[in-house]
Amino acid sequence: EWAQPIYGEYYAKSVPVYAAIRIRAENVCRPPLIVYRHTDDADGKEPAGEEHPLQQLMDKVNAFWTRGDLWRATSTYLDLWGTAFWELKKTGPGAPPTEIWPLLPDRMRVIPDPVNYIARFEYQTAAGRTRDLRVDEVIWFRQFNPLDEFAGLSPIAPVRLSADMGIEALRHNKKAFENG
Repeated sequence: EWAQPIYGEYYAKSVPVYAAIRIRAENVCRPPLIVYRHTDDADGKEPAGEEHPLQQLMDKVNAFWTRGDLWRATSTYLDLWGTAFWELKKTGPGAPPTEIWPLLPDRMRVIPDPVNYIARFEYQTAAGRTRDLRVDEVIWFRQFNPLDEFAGLSPIAPVRLSADMGIEALRHNKKAFENG
């Protein structure tokens, strides 16, 4: 299991980890996202316009999340777990997506398929139920992992010992001050 739940705790407990991830996430979501369409002119592309369905979806990803929220979550998940997932809500198979929802990486399992590479995704809900998601319902981002092609490699993995030492040093200093 490469996406360990404990990696999420580093965001709340380690000042350097939080600062680095937060700065990156805030900067990732700043630039506007512009959908382009292919053209035959010299540039080969032009903005598709605000009325384009993909532009509208990327501007308003769902009823509760903004584009910035989605990219901030995606960047944070990639930095903590080395992988991120978007669930594409659709009216049916083959239909265009109407909403995008980020999913917690430590609750997702990629189910390999010997022929099609991925058979499906399994997501563990907060209520403890497992939901099967089709391949066309998920966008999967991951940091390259030379040890497992079906899992991203978290940047936390190699710095975990240093982060643990920093957290324990702060805890030790706090207790020393409390005890005089």
